Amino acid sequence: MLYNTNIMKKHNLRVISILLIVMMSLSLFVACKNGDDDADTISKDDDYVYIPEFISLPDYIGRISNPVYTHEKLYFSSIIMVDELIVYI
Repeated sequence: MLYNTNIMKKHNLRVISILLIVMMSLSLFVACKNGDDDADTISKDDDYVYIPEFISLPDYIGRISNPVYTHEKLYFSSIIMVDELIVYI
């Protein structure tokens, strides 16, 4: 009886493994598509050029996280070093 349950467990594991491989392979095939559709979505406006603006931040500002740009203002949270203490802002 124990022999039959081990065979069933191995068989179930093999079937689940094969199904997982098939599902992962299908996701690769779905992700690959022709590049013809992408040409229509790209803007063809030659008059518009994006020029980024670089702003230097003070040295005491550490890592910047959670940036949000709204109403022409940039909000972010940061880590500031103050006399060997870490202050989260």
